[in-house]
Amino acid sequence: MFEVKARLKIRAGELDGFEHQAVEVMRQAREKDTKTLRYDWFISDEGVQCEVRESYVDADGLLEHNDHVKDARDELFRDYAYDHDMTIYGEPSQGLIDVFEAMRGHVAYHRFSLFQGLGDGEVGRDAFEATALLKIRDGELEGFRRQAAAIMRLIEQQDQKPLRYDWFLSDDGTECEVREAYVDADALLAQQRQIREAKTALFPFMAGHEMTFYSEPSPALLETMRALGATFAQFHFLQGLDTDIRVGDGVPV
Repeated sequence: MFEVKARLKIRAGELDGFEHQAVEVMRQAREKDTKTLRYDWFISDEGVQCEVRESYVDADGLLEHNDHVKDARDELFRDYAYDHDMTIYGEPSQGLIDVFEAMRGHVAYHRFSLFQGLGDGEVGRDAFEATALLKIRDGELEGFRRQAAAIMRLIEQQDQKPLRYDWFLSDDGTECEVREAYVDADALLAQQRQIREAKTALFPFMAGHEMTFYSEPSPALLETMRALGATFAQFHFLQGLDTDIRVGDGVPV
């Protein structure tokens, strides 16, 4: 499986138009894609950012998808969006590398590689997903990796494991992204309590820690985040391959 994250900013006052055009991009993907496994769009609570979480059978699946949605996506960026930032999680094909080179200057491109994880677990639409972006201190990559391995050992020993807990490292070794999924928000909180000491021991190797949630945090999770003084971004689901855009947003479905 080949995963992608696309972040884009929504032009001021253009959220409704953005959502209308997002429907058209999704229609093209639904009707034409043959290798797309996931294509879920999330909107930030402030309505100023969108994140598209994608997965394909392989890297060439992204190439196929790009061909299918190109015209509708170009219109999206022409009129309603800007600042296209893409992250891929895995090895790109040569064809995909060529596409990114052709898009240089228009799209920011980052690559992360899996260095540890729980494996391929089933993550359904009702799962509580989170992403932790960790910045690694200069010269501390090896210490970071050792402590990350200690955290993973604790996770693997738990009776109730996350649905997903995969660590990806940037090509330059300066950032790590942990892609997580749980049965609900409180399951995330329970897991963090069990690994608290090991995670605290990771902090000396880190220069920053950003969290993103993709659905509503529970009151207990919110209270804990606030007590820790932790900041986080929150996105809500907009549309996916097997859904229409949310009714009530003024967008025809």
